[in-house]
Amino acid sequence: MKKQLARVFLSLIMVLSVSVCMLASAKSTMKVCTSAADLGEIVMDGYNLGEKGSVQIIEGTYTSNKGNTFDVYVVTVSGTENEIQHKVSNSGLSLDFAALNIKNSPYYYRIKTIIQENIPKGSRIFFVGHSLGGMMTQQLATDKDLKADYIIKFDLVFAGPYTQPNDKREGGICRLGDWSDVIPLETANLLTHPKETLTYSREYGGYGIDFWGAHMNSYENSDVWGKYDVTGKKGGKATLTLDMSTRKFYKSDYVLILQDLINDLGK
Repeated sequence: MKKQLARVFLSLIMVLSVSVCMLASAKSTMKVCTSAADLGEIVMDGYNLGEKGSVQIIEGTYTSNKGNTFDVYVVTVSGTENEIQHKVSNSGLSLDFAALNIKNSPYYYRIKTIIQENIPKGSRIFFVGHSLGGMMTQQLATDKDLKADYIIKFDLVFAGPYTQPNDKREGGICRLGDWSDVIPLETANLLTHPKETLTYSREYGGYGIDFWGAHMNSYENSDVWGKYDVTGKKGGKATLTLDMSTRKFYKSDYVLILQDLINDLGK
């Protein structure tokens, strides 16, 4: 009898241990983002020299300031990374088009295709963009096809110049920019729509005249942007809980073309 009780006790301990391990493993894949800096850290992962890709899709749950909760697909879009990627990936062409409010760039269509092929219709989308990526997300929030097939909830833009002033966008938007970062001003809309272009939340990250340092390093700094919630509201309480096990990276067309070329030359 005692041996049977001991076996039952040991079995219960083993089951409990396995359950705890499984629970701990599940929790380890979850990332709770409480600030803009948390999302800045994630979007910066898109700068990886083209190894993974500049677009990410992550499944998660959004909780608003009012406590409303719903499932979302977070789509992060990074910008031009270096001279090589500038030529073969996101490209100056995409940047020039976005600055002139033209939605016909290769990068724009690539991101749109990624969304359509990997996110179920009817889903809620939460955009996060940095630099050129922020210009792309602004354009995507005005895309008639995406607005018809998805619910675009929000667009958090780091250091992205204002674009598409005359198109109706879906969902909320907030632009953030370091005082030392001049990139948010690099758009033709500075002349045609100065008020909208200059209207964004600013913080000083201590970069002085190092505008590129501010552009690439400020936005994942919790000391600077930790006071803003995931919607860019200063003092806000909105959060995103992301299942990082669902995170996938996607490359732009030009990177894929270049890889195919390299593979063919290596045969």
